[in-house]
Amino acid sequence: MVHHYFIENHQNGGACIIIGKIITMHIDDSILMENHRINLETYKPVARLAGSNYSKIGEIFSIKRQ
Repeated sequence: MVHHYFIENHQNGGACIIIGKIITMHIDDSILMENHRINLETYKPVARLAGSNYSKIGEIFSIKRQ
């Protein structure tokens, strides 16, 4: 953990945001593209939501940065 911040001083439900530093990461070579980026269509990540809820990525699209 690098930092942690409490939002709204625990009022209205509040939250704590934790900022961390990744020390080691293991990635299956089968999800990597030639440019060493993760192929999201192969990886199919799942997002953790509140309680017992999860979500999958739907349609993937790109917007060029300026």
